[in-house]
Amino acid sequence: MNDIWTKITELTNQHGYMSGVDRETERVKQTGEVYTPTELVIEIMQKMVTEDPDVFAPGKTVIDPACGDGQFLVPVKWYKVLNHGMAEQDALNDIYGVDIMEDNVEVCRRRLGG
Repeated sequence: MNDIWTKITELTNQHGYMSGVDRETERVKQTGEVYTPTELVIEIMQKMVTEDPDVFAPGKTVIDPACGDGQFLVPVKWYKVLNHGMAEQDALNDIYGVDIMEDNVEVCRRRLGG
């Protein structure tokens, strides 16, 4: 993993995996929530960049229709900042997330810093 991906992984992992929201077994059954480990998110993003180097370029919108706590959106933000030199707010202007669980949305907002 090159330096940019290592840094993105570190920044994403500043938030503990699945922390900040009570995700008991019953809730997971009711909502179908699935949380993806950072290493898998980074692997997916690397493949996306390989297929389309401009996929996360400035002005390119990224939408996560089931954003949970932002496990995908956070590294996208940092990729835009670190790889494209965007200001954090400019990167956030390209990023949209939706989730049915209000507590997830709050955690996502905190993680994104927006």
